[in-house]
Amino acid sequence: MGAPVRTRHGDAAWEIPEDWESLRRGGPGPFVTWELARRPDGRVVEFSSRRQRKGLGPRPVAAADGHPPGAGTPARRARRRAVRWAPRLLGWWIAVLFMIGSACFAGAAVPGLALVAPASVLGAVFFTGSLFFTSAAYLQYVQSINAAGAPGGRPGRRLLAWQPGRIDWWACAIQRPAPSGSTSTPSTRYAWG
Repeated sequence: MGAPVRTRHGDAAWEIPEDWESLRRGGPGPFVTWELARRPDGRVVEFSSRRQRKGLGPRPVAAADGHPPGAGTPARRARRRAVRWAPRLLGWWIAVLFMIGSACFAGAAVPGLALVAPASVLGAVFFTGSLFFTSAAYLQYVQSINAAGAPGGRPGRRLLAWQPGRIDWWACAIQRPAPSGSTSTPSTRYAWG
């Protein structure tokens, strides 16, 4: 479940302030995807790659007395953050572009459609879907590379970065567009029948 930390090692998407104590950190293999830290006031918080990428900051885990945050107080209803229209959020655009691209792929791949629709039309729908999907993948990559920083700090504004020590960078970097000529497309037409 992670080892106690005495010194900083590995790349994380966040920086722990100097006066905080890092308790444990872990993740798959050499990647750091979460870290528990004790604040100077004794509260324990958890940093995670996903929360950092979404700009949410650390999650409270325990109060100074070791109990869960809010223990002994009346139960509060968890507020769900429903996002339906939020075009100023990068995550919203990522979701919308992935949905449009996926819908194009699913629509053009309907069984039997190749028998009625011309191959050029299906190819155009697949190509359009790839534009939306690739754009979403790139925005996800931009969100990932700009997530690193101090808690509560403003994210950076980089368009490209080399961060191979971070698992979220790898997850996004492998989806980026390949250099021209490095991908192949099938030249055969499949028919379901």
